[in-house]
Amino acid sequence: MKRYTPILEIRMKKTRYLTDQPTAGNVEEVISVMKPLYDGLTVEHFKVILLSSKNNIIGIITVATGTIDKAAIYPREVMKAAILGNATAIILTHNHPGGDPAPSYFDREVTEKIREVAGIFDIKVHDHIIFGEKKAYSMTSDRIVDTLTI
Repeated sequence: MKRYTPILEIRMKKTRYLTDQPTAGNVEEVISVMKPLYDGLTVEHFKVILLSSKNNIIGIITVATGTIDKAAIYPREVMKAAILGNATAIILTHNHPGGDPAPSYFDREVTEKIREVAGIFDIKVHDHIIFGEKKAYSMTSDRIVDTLTI
C-alpha cells in the first residue's frame, strides 16, 4: 500500500477584534484590556497576549481551558502561539474562578518553566497576570491590583 506525505500549512485565524489597538505599556493597561475577556468565566482560561517589539498587542489567544480550579498548561502550546503570532514578547494571563487572584505554587512553577523555554526562542515574558473576581495579581510587580478602579 502506497503512503502519502501530507503537505501542511500552519497559520493563525483571526476570530474577532478588540475595538481599539491597545498597547501593553503597564499592568493597569493590560488589566483594562483583559478584564472584560475574563468576566463571567466559570472555569480557568489561560490566555497569552502576543506583543510586537514596541509592546503593541498583536493578538490574544487562549491556549488552555480547564476546570474550576486548574488548567493544564504546556509551554509548547504557549511557544507555538508566540512563534506563529510572530511575537517578540508575551504576557501570560489566566483567571481564578474562585475569586482569589493569589498565585498558586503551580502558577509560579509554570511561569518559570515558560520563561525558560521562551528564552530559548529569544521571546521575553513580561508578566503573568491572574484575574480574580474583583482584583488581579501581577507577578512582575508582585502586587494585587483592584480591577474595580481601572
